[in-house]
Amino acid sequence: MGFYVNTTDFTGKYAISQGIYSNLDINDYISKYELTYLVELLGVELYNLYYADANAQLNKIPLTPIYSFIYNPFNYQDNYTLMLSKGLKEMLIGFIYFEYMRDGIATATITSMQNQKNENSQKNILPIYTRYNEAIITYRAIQGYIITNKQDYLTFKGVNKEFAYWL
Repeated sequence: MGFYVNTTDFTGKYAISQGIYSNLDINDYISKYELTYLVELLGVELYNLYYADANAQLNKIPLTPIYSFIYNPFNYQDNYTLMLSKGLKEMLIGFIYFEYMRDGIATATITSMQNQKNENSQKNILPIYTRYNEAIITYRAIQGYIITNKQDYLTFKGVNKEFAYWL
């Protein structure tokens, strides 16, 4: 269980099979990638300030307006740039879904990595990259808003991320 993301969040378009026969444990991915993506989004200093504010609340939603704004979904336009965010939690779910599903495409054997295939079908990997790119749109919107309002986010040192393609 993560700070924001739980195993029960993976439903609908983010549905993940979580039965006893699943090869990968989604909790491991939540623990590993939730913090990674948040620190990359905000940078270490801003993340620490954000976390301190959010962790002080029972529901983990930051109370300080500059932090609650980037947590919640928003639409923001500055000059000719439109920023659409589905919210921090959905962004994290999209990234974790991508990492989990990408690793599930191949299975490790003693000799090598083997792609899972059967006679009638092969896994379609395009939805995996679609979920990642949807998360990138929110990631960029949050960073764009922070950069536009840099006077409120002086410690921002986030990492830029690009869209991913299966090729």
